[in-house]
Amino acid sequence: MYVLQIGKAVVLKSWHGKDYALQTLKVGDCFGEMAIMDHCPRSASVRAAEDCSAIRISPADLHQVYERDLKQFALIQMNMGREVCRRLREANSRLFSTKMGVPEIEGHVFLAA
Repeated sequence: MYVLQIGKAVVLKSWHGKDYALQTLKVGDCFGEMAIMDHCPRSASVRAAEDCSAIRISPADLHQVYERDLKQFALIQMNMGREVCRRLREANSRLFSTKMGVPEIEGHVFLAA
């Protein structure tokens, strides 16, 4: 898992040999948390959009926190879960708006009355 400390990066998904931008990350955003939580391969790639620096948090780092400060470990896990849930809600909103053929603005789907 990484936390972007400086710069901007783009989350990319490849399809038929072409990369598609899913999201732009800014300072304070994290990526790679799903791979830590579910132990599966990453579902997308991240590429620097400008000069970047990121803090790397490995599973071993999290295990050390777990051994030393269970409360802090639980807080980190809760925040990672919240971030994954936030992204899932956003993906659900995008999927729904696409399926319904209605515009989506900043994660909100607008249906005609």
